[in-house]
Parts: sequence; structure tokens; C-alpha cells
Amino acid sequence: MLIPEDAPIDTDTSTTSKSQAAERYMVAMKYLTSIAAGSNKTVIDLYVEKQQAWSDAMKEWDHAKQIAHGEAHTHGFRVIDLDSNSHRKCEEGLPQRHEDAAAGV
Repeated sequence: MLIPEDAPIDTDTSTTSKSQAAERYMVAMKYLTSIAAGSNKTVIDLYVEKQQAWSDAMKEWDHAKQIAHGEAHTHGFRVIDLDSNSHRKCEEGLPQRHEDAAAGV
């Protein structure tokens, strides 16, 4: 849980643009620290929880991929992976299975 604290944000209202920026900041903080609809938690607390759940799920996914890659290596498969940019990466130096080579893979 996040505990709101006064942030060292410049709330100088000496000019129109600074006044507008300070007002937007105050409105944003009011929203983020308000209670979310259908919940007893603040918007920012729900966001943090969801980010943590996503992070945990990604750790599990990465772990499962590592296990699958290890098993594939053990059985002689060449591992092809897609990175975040959807470019194919092939691990070098891994033997192709005989069936794959015959099929032209």
C-alpha cells in the first residue's frame, strides 16, 4: 500500500501556466488518492496491486519458458523464440532433429 506524502512538486502559481500546472497536479492527486468505484481501496493502490500481479505473472511465464527451453535442448530441439519486437531469434549451434531437417525446418 502506498502512503500519500507531500511531494516536492512545484505548485508555484505566480504565472497562468504555472497555476494551470499546479491545478492539474492537485486534480490528479485527488483522483489517484480517491476510493475506486466498487472498492474500498484508492485508485493508486489498485493500480499498484495490478502491476504487482502482472509482474508476478510475467515471472511465472519466464520461468515456464526457461523450463520448456531446457527440456527442448535436452531432447535435441532447436529453440526459436520471439522477442518483444516479434523478430525471430534462433539459438545458434543447436542440432536440428533429423525429422526437422528432412522436412526443411
